Amino acid sequence: CFAYPYGGTNQQVISLARQIYNYSFATDQAPVNWSDSDFAQIRREFVWPKSSVIDIEDLVVHFGTYDNNPYKGYE
Repeated sequence: CFAYPYGGTNQQVISLARQIYNYSFATDQAPVNWSDSDFAQIRREFVWPKSSVIDIEDLVVHFGTYDNNPYKGYE
């Protein structure tokens, strides 16, 4: 299992990870339809320290359909 460091990646890194690992966890920029692929870019979502049960349930319901980073724009 491999987890891409947070940030961008490229096709060369994805190709190498695909050759070496069965599963690779991507950033939040992974394709929404990742489950239709070979698991080289399993989408990763954010669960923040102050996330409530309702926030996490909402994340599961809307998995991969929006960016749930509450700090986006404040970096």
